[in-house]
Amino acid sequence: MITFEYKPVNKKGELSLDNISKINIPTEGKAFETFTLIVNTAERLFCSNGYLSTSIRDIANHANIAIGSIYRYFESKYVLYSYILNKYQKLIKSHIKDSIRFCKTRYEIEKEGLRAWLQFVRNHQDIYKLIWESLFIEQELFEKYYLTYGESYAKALKKDNEQLKIDDPENVAYILIGLANFLGIKLLVKKEMDDATIDKMVETTMQIFKDGLFVKFGE
Repeated sequence: MITFEYKPVNKKGELSLDNISKINIPTEGKAFETFTLIVNTAERLFCSNGYLSTSIRDIANHANIAIGSIYRYFESKYVLYSYILNKYQKLIKSHIKDSIRFCKTRYEIEKEGLRAWLQFVRNHQDIYKLIWESLFIEQELFEKYYLTYGESYAKALKKDNEQLKIDDPENVAYILIGLANFLGIKLLVKKEMDDATIDKMVETTMQIFKDGLFVKFGE
């Protein structure tokens, strides 16, 4: 059994040493199956009913297990949700990292990274519900999620700064995150998610990056 210490963030967006909650993560056997069942059931209910409308009892009933079985692994519903949020943050990063592993330039990284994100959205259509729910649970969770991602993205852009025309990695990172987020939303609201649609979105975006959006003044 692995004990994972979950540390809620403070108002500055930093990890807090207060109220450390523990998650007991089994590594094998029946206990691991139960742990996975709890996580998958909670995820499904959080996405369909919302965090506030889902209780530990609801999760236990839908998983057909005792309430005590949940508390064996998770100290509270909040810790369970936070674990799921953290899981998806890692899944997204892993999926994109795997998709760009053969890219040699920043242009290629942005192109294949965007494609990977849109494919992830297509395959996990509740992802926005899950992530943005954190804004209503505890704002610091929401802020930490995007601050962490933004800082990581800016660091990568800074590393490839010589390939970019604009020397402002932090703002560029958030611009790119915002663009990718809303292209993902477009997939969901228009319900057009085939490969050709995703390819067109990626190609148009990259054309803007390469050639610019506006006609040059004087032309």
